[in-house]
Amino acid sequence: MEASEIHLKTLSLLLASVLCLSFLAGMLPAAQASSSEETPLAKKASALFNMASKTGDRVHRLIEKLEQKGVTVPQKAKDAYEEGEGFLEQAETLLEEGNYQESVRYSFKALASFREALSRIFKLGVLRENTAATLKEAIERCEKTVERLRELLGRLEEAGYSGEQLEAAKSRLNEASMKLKEAMELLEKGEISEAAKRLGEARKLIAGSEGELIKLVKPFHVKRIEKYLERLEQRMEALKHKVEASKMPKHAKEKALKALSRAIYHIEKAREHLKGEALSQAYGEAEAASLQLSQMGIL
Repeated sequence: MEASEIHLKTLSLLLASVLCLSFLAGMLPAAQASSSEETPLAKKASALFNMASKTGDRVHRLIEKLEQKGVTVPQKAKDAYEEGEGFLEQAETLLEEGNYQESVRYSFKALASFREALSRIFKLGVLRENTAATLKEAIERCEKTVERLRELLGRLEEAGYSGEQLEAAKSRLNEASMKLKEAMELLEKGEISEAAKRLGEARKLIAGSEGELIKLVKPFHVKRIEKYLERLEQRMEALKHKVEASKMPKHAKEKALKALSRAIYHIEKAREHLKGEALSQAYGEAEAASLQLSQMGIL
């Protein structure tokens, strides 16, 4: 059985049984006081010791099974188990010596330690389930990114783009898709670490593909922004002459010319960004110029 297949329900039942035994252990001395002839404390102490011993064996097997499957069991869980074994040894010695009440007390302490060990292993199981769920979501997001980039590749091919960069991007996306498929298969088998590794490899391939596509479409975006700026400049030049030749009130004319001046400033900044290949900033400045004019009612 894979480590991740150790169902939380099983751990819950085992933990619940230990809690129940702990409760019964706390009642034993009182029970003996009222019915010592029918159920001697010696028999009850022996029965409790046997139950605690079996619980310890179960915890031990569980820890071994987890470690065999490569799961790192928390040290505190191991320490709690070892502590329980120590209490169990003392309970056995006291039982052999006829000190039944003390034997019951140490069996109870052993159960409490085993309960602590199981609680920490239970938390580990919850953590693994949460990790698996998060990993699955990450894989699915990457799969959507691959599909989006493939659609972009298709549009670029339809637009006549070709060459090494396009083929390199396509190759990376295909490889990333395979890695994501492997990651999901590994996750379904419970091999979380390996699944995470495949996801990391896929992410690198996706990033590389995006980089190739950005390089490919960058010249196209530069030209598009340049044409946009040219159209804005032509429009503003015509508007400037129109405003200067108009018979509008002086304050209105000054306001319009100031708006044009601010728009020109944004266009100059956009050209500076284009030289530095900062396309998003260049486009932002171009939009600011257009907005400046539209707010003044010029465009």
